[in-house]
Amino acid sequence: MDYLLLLTIFSSVVSVIGFLVSIFKDFKWNTSLLCIVSAVTFTYMSIYIRKLETRIERTENIQRAALKLVDHRDTRFSSEGFVQAALSFLEINKDLYPDTYMRAIEIERRMHENESIYAGSDAASELSGIIYGIAILNEE
Repeated sequence: MDYLLLLTIFSSVVSVIGFLVSIFKDFKWNTSLLCIVSAVTFTYMSIYIRKLETRIERTENIQRAALKLVDHRDTRFSSEGFVQAALSFLEINKDLYPDTYMRAIEIERRMHENESIYAGSDAASELSGIIYGIAILNEE
């Protein structure tokens, strides 16, 4: 987690608490209520920022893994092996890309039904394009 960002949020909340406490210094119950509300707000903001950061990290990891998978297509995998690796990659990330995963399953099904000697190569090329597209879309 970016601790500088967390420190900034914490200092902002503390500043607001300090300002509001100085305004309502004569009312003890308002000060206690204000501190409780501020603590809950700070906790909620921290959890929300952590979830966003986790999602960004996952997207970056997916982008790196997709590029690595496509880069090693010709050197480490046969065509059918690449199809299986691509299906595994998409299955792991099917919560983010459910339609893409279903499309990949359809490509694999057509590969097995096709009698052509190039069916595996064609399926690998299609899945390579899909995975490379995922890597490009997650680049930013």
